Amino acid sequence: MTRRTRPNRERRALAARARDERRARLRNLIDRAGRVTLTTQEADALRGLAEAEFAESDALRATVGGQQSAANRHGAQLDAAHAAIREAEQAAAEWKKTAATYSGLYSSAEQDVTNYHERQAAEEHRRRVVAAGTISAACCVCGRGPVTYRNYREQPFCAPCADGQPAPTTTTPEPQP
Repeated sequence: MTRRTRPNRERRALAARARDERRARLRNLIDRAGRVTLTTQEADALRGLAEAEFAESDALRATVGGQQSAANRHGAQLDAAHAAIREAEQAAAEWKKTAATYSGLYSSAEQDVTNYHERQAAEEHRRRVVAAGTISAACCVCGRGPVTYRNYREQPFCAPCADGQPAPTTTTPEPQP
């Protein structure tokens, strides 16, 4: 028990004793009023006791009403907090989906960059081999030469393939047995 609660308990006990005494006197006067007529002093005492009970009852109703409105305010605040938590959880779930999407896009772009570098390395190797004279340049479509055109990727084309009319490839028929 702390110092703060002790006075409150004592105050409540005193108020309860006073209320019990007031009610006992009120009951006594009501009983007397039922048997005989009351004197002026007894009628005034009855009226005073009844008014005290009414005042205490009104004060308690006002206190309960204030507590009820405070409870309603706190309930509304709690509902708003729950709604904010739900919104935050939904936003987190959406950001998680967005992050997964970007992660997938990043992986795809990373693969595209890797493929590009591999193609560039292969093309650079082919250029070095052609420049060294190890093999002659050949058309990237039909495989024939001479190369008369290179596109923006430095891919070699012969004249017919550069004009969009590749020369037909002739195959040597295999001998029949």
